[in-house]
Amino acid sequence: MRKLPSSLRKRLLAARDTVVVRQSRYGAFLLEPRDLQDLNMASGRILEYRQFDEVRRLITEIKPDLFLDIGSNFGLYAITAGTMGIDEVHAFEPVMRKYLQICGSIALNRFADRVHAHQLAVGAQAGTGEIHIVPGLSVVSRFRSATEGTDWDFSETQPVRIAAIDDLFDCEGRRVLVKIDVEGGEVEALAGMKRFLGQNQVFLQVESFPDKEGAVRQFMDELHYRITGQIENDFYFAPPHPGAPGGK
Repeated sequence: MRKLPSSLRKRLLAARDTVVVRQSRYGAFLLEPRDLQDLNMASGRILEYRQFDEVRRLITEIKPDLFLDIGSNFGLYAITAGTMGIDEVHAFEPVMRKYLQICGSIALNRFADRVHAHQLAVGAQAGTGEIHIVPGLSVVSRFRSATEGTDWDFSETQPVRIAAIDDLFDCEGRRVLVKIDVEGGEVEALAGMKRFLGQNQVFLQVESFPDKEGAVRQFMDELHYRITGQIENDFYFAPPHPGAPGGK
């Protein structure tokens, strides 16, 4: 990773206990420099840029009218989707301070009419749980089952509400792009949107843990979704062809 210029590093370190606003071509972002993900964005760098670039390409190509950012963190994908003109965007983020940052970024960009933030984890069914967070690295936020066998310091916890996409969206025939980055909860998130996937033309980017990859691919195959690509641990799926089983 390239070292930050000393002048920028000093400014960001001085702001670690505050928030900063980063203006970019993807929109304006309210950032918390004490969090590594935010620190990189504040310095003009985007982690996992290839995946981010692929989602921007898909937005341009498929022209979705609905975008779901599941596991939004500080809202990079959701705000970018709003900047690119998608009419309806929903960001789901269970960690309270990251959810509040998304709300701030929505206000900064005047996107209240198109980008909506939800302090929710997405799962197979409605309920409650406890999220485990690595301090200073909120992008690594997981339910307990996904923390086992790791060396991360999950010393911060927070109660969260869980919702299923099928309970939140009752729509049909829409053209949708979904990004899922839920740190080991991807199978449950997909299970809670089975009806949604069947009733709409949905394109997906799904980050999957290696031990969940088989279950993710099997679930999507059963719905006749096609795998169209892979970048590192992120898999890309397209809806069934018209006329094929499950196709519209």
